[in-house]
Order: sequence, then structure tokens, then C-alpha cells
Amino acid sequence: MFDEERDQRLGTGNGNFLIYPRIWKDNYLSYNYSFDWNRDKDELLSLRSVSSKDLLTNCLTGKDEFIKEYELLKEKIHETDYYPPTLRMFKNHDQVTGKNVYLSLMLHYTDVKQVAGETISIDFDSNVFDVGFTTDGKTISSKEFILEKKYFREKGYRINEGSHFSIEFYDDSSAKLVVLNNLLIKCKNTHSDDKKINFLNSKGDIVGCIIVKENKNIILSNRNFKYVKLKRKLHIDNDLKVIKERILNSYITDVDNNEVKSKDENDFLTKYTKSLVGNYLSRLPVSFSTQFSVDELEIDNTYLEQENIISGTEVLQGSAYLKYVQKKYFLENNISEKEIRDTIFMFISPIDSKPDAALGGRLVAGYVIYEGLYHFSAIIHYFSPDVLLHEIMHELGLAHTFDSKEKLENDVKREKDNLLIYKGSKEIFSQNKKLIEEWKKDLQIRLPSQYPFLLGTESIPNKQKWQEKISNFEAENNINDLENEKKISSTELMIRFFEKKVKLHRIVFKQDTTDNIMDYSGKKYGFFNYQYNIIKELHEEFNHI
Repeated sequence: MFDEERDQRLGTGNGNFLIYPRIWKDNYLSYNYSFDWNRDKDELLSLRSVSSKDLLTNCLTGKDEFIKEYELLKEKIHETDYYPPTLRMFKNHDQVTGKNVYLSLMLHYTDVKQVAGETISIDFDSNVFDVGFTTDGKTISSKEFILEKKYFREKGYRINEGSHFSIEFYDDSSAKLVVLNNLLIKCKNTHSDDKKINFLNSKGDIVGCIIVKENKNIILSNRNFKYVKLKRKLHIDNDLKVIKERILNSYITDVDNNEVKSKDENDFLTKYTKSLVGNYLSRLPVSFSTQFSVDELEIDNTYLEQENIISGTEVLQGSAYLKYVQKKYFLENNISEKEIRDTIFMFISPIDSKPDAALGGRLVAGYVIYEGLYHFSAIIHYFSPDVLLHEIMHELGLAHTFDSKEKLENDVKREKDNLLIYKGSKEIFSQNKKLIEEWKKDLQIRLPSQYPFLLGTESIPNKQKWQEKISNFEAENNINDLENEKKISSTELMIRFFEKKVKLHRIVFKQDTTDNIMDYSGKKYGFFNYQYNIIKELHEEFNHI
């Protein structure tokens, strides 16, 4: 309803307001870029993110380092401390991920006189970017936005209500905000240094900004996906039915941000993989191939129950379950080292984990084990893109936000214990080689009359059998020695990798207190900048992605 008194006090905008760029529509399910911010004004902006205060309260170690990450970016705008968010995106981001980068601009003011009649414009490097306001999500329709007085004549006003790119005005005692859900950013070129996108008022003063991080060194991977449906020997039809339901019931969105539904499993997996790569993995960002294949693996539930790995419809030992499944699949399909390095194996389980006390009695959605630095494989119980993203990030090298230094050091200790075992085996194989040489000498000098003879408890009847015995033992020893050398090399590499992880993971939060993908909380916005730096540093040294 028109408010005459309000209309009279609108005056002329003085530009004394601030703009806070945030994730598009505060929607942590649909955005497709890496975005981090220190959350210092999010409560004021009525966002669902965990506040800066709560994050710092629940930061157990590395708090100063976490704070410093944002303090280095701090600016003064209108005499106010302003923390620019950081954005990472690919060159031709829409082609790499399937859709453009959209942001919401949260314009905050204290008096309507500061904004009514103002114009927002954008300053950016046009050689690298194209930035502006959109109505269709594909093209930029304007490089500026006028905050016309008519928008403020009521306490609430909507433009394009019901559209993905709506504009909302709030001017009452609880909120004084303008929310522009229509900012579109295109990146036309790679850039080796950080770039700023500034938002200006009518006077040309900066009222907000974004720092776009360099994208010259963004990680690109050729790994494709292999979805392997597990089926218990005695429950094949039911298990495949359960897995199909889990796949088709997963929530994903298309390039227009609408939910995808399909009754065809292969059609859905095609769209699912595109969403996983374009909408989720791009939040680090890392670019993977959208190529995938589907396979099945029959597992012996009788054996698994005898080994106390599963019990009926419940997984009791997750690590043993994945080790069994991975080993069986690799052996039956002669998976080569090259294929291991080129693939992300997702083993989809028809049975759930047992309730986990560490999760407050909740079920485990998925998990990984480190069988080798280049082995990317996981058991998936809950076929959600969030779960797959979380597990893939573990394979890339990210720990949970709540994993302590002691927990990470346990990985180092386990691998060092394994290395001692393999080196002990190496000594045995070395001794065997010396023994084989002695046997060969014996073969040359032993007279026919000296047959048969006892080798331990085994009777060797003649020279031919003695030759066969030596040859077979030597071949077996060489094969075992070669496999053991591979284990030594792989384990030494894993030790270096885990030691590096311990060194890099210096920031730790209480469990369930962040909105990070690597926590267990319900809200999962994405990643902190320090996590991207961890992955980048690990990949630069180990080239494992």
C-alpha cells in the first residue's frame, strides 16, 4: 500500500550504503563455483550460514591463521571494516560447468535516504571478465541497476517475483536490505593474478567488491567415473532394485536450477554426473571429466557374514567391506594401474552401515580407504552429490574440519607400521634368493646316486624334479618380491603424503559447527580458502588428481 509519509522522506540517495556479494539466493544446493567469505555480516543479512562469531568460537586450533586469511583482504569502505569475498572460477566457466556464475548482491543501509534513487555500477577488467545484471541467466542485459524511488514506497517490493533472478526490497524495522539475485559474471580469459570486481554508487565511490582469485593454476583432471552396483549373491534382484531407487531418488538440479527427475537410470546418471562435476566439484574448484560407465559386482554375502564384515542388511566393518569389494573388482576385471589413475570408482552399496556413535547414532553415508595414493574409490550408501563430493575430497587429500593432528598422525603411524612389515618381507625374499643360488649350485654337483634326498620333509626323487622345484620357487619368489617392492614404494609415497597432510591441516573446528563440505553438519556451503590451498599444494607435489 502507498505510504505518503514514506514517499516524502525518500529524498535523494547519498550512496552511503554497502554491498555484500554472497552465494546466489543463499542456495547451497545449486551454486557452481568456489566462494568463500568471512561471514561477518551474515546475521545482519538474514543468511543461513554459520556466523563468523560461531566459527571462531568453535575453532579449536589454528584460529589466528584462520582469521589472518580474511584480515589480509580487509578494506575500509565508508569507515567500515569490509571483508571482500573470494571467488574462483574457470575460464569459460559456463562451458566447463554447464552454467554461468550467478551471485546475489546484498545491499545494506540504515536509512532509505541513503539508497533511494541511487545507481549501482560495476568496475572490472573487461579483458578478463564480462559482468552485469541478467534477466534470463544467459545474457547480461545491463551494466548498472537504478534503485528507483518507487521501489521504496512500500515496506516490501518485488521485481520479477517467481523468477530465478528476482530483486527484493525490504525496508522495515527488522531489515533494511535490497537483494539483487541477478548478477552474472563471465570469465573470458585465464589470469595469473587476483582481480577485483568493484561495485560503485552514483558518485563513483566503491561500496563493495569481490576478489576473483587467479585461475591459471586451477586443477584439471581427466579421471572419469565408474559406478559399480554391488549385489549380494543371495539377494541379487532385490539389491539391484534398492540401488536403482537410491540412484533415481537423488536430488540434483539442471542448468536452469530446476530439479531433475527421470525413470531411466542411465539417463539420470548422465545428468547426475554432469551435476556432480559442474555443480559440486567446481566448488573447490577442480574440473573432472563427465564421462562415466556403470558396472555390477556380485559379492559373497555368506563369506562376508562369516568374516563378521556384514550382518544381514548392515555393514559392520566399513574398511574391510571396501577392501574386499575393491580387491575383488580389480582382480575380476584386470584393472590396470593406468585405469586406476584414470578412474574414480564409486561402489554403490545396497545395504547400510551400522549407526555410528561418532555421528550421534546416524548412519554413515559413505567412506574411503587409502589403498594407494592414486586409488580413488569409495563405498557409497547414500547416493547424494554432497556425499560423493565429500568422499572425493578425502581422496584429494582433505581431512574433516574436525580431524585433530593426532588423528591424522595415526595415518602416518599405520603406514610406517606397514612399511616395517614389507621391509621384513623384503629381507625374506632376499634370503630366498641366496638360498636359490645355493640350490642351483647343488643341482650342478649332485650325483645321480645322491637322489632321492630330503628337502625338509619333501622327497626330491631326481634331477628333473629338483630343477622344477628350484625354477618354481624362484619364479614365485620373484613375483612376490616384485609385488612387495611395489608395496614398499607405494607405502613410502603414502607416508610422505600423510606427513604433508599433517603439516598442512593446522586449522581444526569442533564437529558439526561449520557449514563446510568436510563437516557433518546439515548445511554445506562449500570450502574455506585454506582447504583449496591444501589441495593445490598436495597436487603440486604429488600430481595425484
